[in-house]
Amino acid sequence: MVEKYLHLYRHLYGVDYCIVRLANPYGERQDWNNKQGLIATFLYNICEGKPIEIWGDGTIVRDYFYIRDAMKCLKRILPYTGNSRIFNVGSGEGFSINEVVQKIIEVTGKNPQIVYTKNRKLDVQINILDIKLAKTELGWEPETSLDKGIAIVYTWMSKTLRV
Repeated sequence: MVEKYLHLYRHLYGVDYCIVRLANPYGERQDWNNKQGLIATFLYNICEGKPIEIWGDGTIVRDYFYIRDAMKCLKRILPYTGNSRIFNVGSGEGFSINEVVQKIIEVTGKNPQIVYTKNRKLDVQINILDIKLAKTELGWEPETSLDKGIAIVYTWMSKTLRV
């Protein structure tokens, strides 16, 4: 609804706008204590020797992307003067929670206890953003693979927590 109102205000009053729809960013300095940010939370639990808790069976798919890739996209959006007003920003790829956990295990070399709990009814099964517009209009695309991004965050977190 907000997107429609912004469009209306641009039409009626000339108010310019740009909407950036971010997928699931992760990166260094992400707060791992607030239970948001699956990658940061799971890495923290591994560093602390705590189990990884997964709601449901781990098949929910999300689009995870490294935050520095998002910042590079935002730097391209700021001077943008084209006609598009809404940009999806993510990796354009989907990974299940189970796949993310497997990548975390491979990167860290640790084998955490995994606890599957009751699924949440509010979770959409698959959510992957279409980033073609950002690629074509802004000349942007993500540079950091999930494996590399997880490794960067794990290295930072290990130093921060002194693991």
